[in-house]
Amino acid sequence: MKIRGAAIALIVALVTTGCVRIDSGHRGVLFKWFGGTQDQVYPEGVHVVAPWNRMIPYDVRYQDRLESLDILTKNGLSVGMEVSVRFFVRPEGLSKLH
Repeated sequence: MKIRGAAIALIVALVTTGCVRIDSGHRGVLFKWFGGTQDQVYPEGVHVVAPWNRMIPYDVRYQDRLESLDILTKNGLSVGMEVSVRFFVRPEGLSKLH
């Protein structure tokens, strides 16, 4: 009876560590322990992954960064500047980025 309970606990542990959820607006890249980064990009959803492999999620939505800069001119005057940068990751090139 103890062996059956241990086997069930082992199966539950393997299933929960082997399922990876990729949220909406994200894509995943699989890193295999034996084989490195894979070329396939995984869409959002639930995926089964071997426990020794790792799925790395990336945000592929548009992102916006606001930077405030204080720059000195050639004459030594301080000029304040705010720069907004909008960017996103192309999902087809995600495995190369990783």
